[in-house]
Amino acid sequence: MAASSPAGTNGGLPAHAIGVTTQGKVKLYVGYGAKVLAEGPMLEIRARGRAVPKAVSVAEALKRKIPGLHQVSTIESHNDHPAMIIVLSKDPPLGAPDLIGYQHSADNV
Repeated sequence: MAASSPAGTNGGLPAHAIGVTTQGKVKLYVGYGAKVLAEGPMLEIRARGRAVPKAVSVAEALKRKIPGLHQVSTIESHNDHPAMIIVLSKDPPLGAPDLIGYQHSADNV
């Protein structure tokens, strides 16, 4: 059974993705993200504009809650607004050490 997303967070996105908004609660995003990661190997967190810092908070909270997560962050711009995509995965991505924006799991420190 697929995890149900917090209201308004998954409109038009794949099932393994969360769209973070300024109105959403970090606690709800973290809970949904944990469910997605329990069911699959990865989670994609997307945010634009003023929601970017909240997306970073969600990713950091998930990394503390679920040990061993690898992170790849991508920063973009859409119509002069900053956008960020954070991919959290249980396994390191291919070519992980050479990827720009890659952070290894805290277990490897």
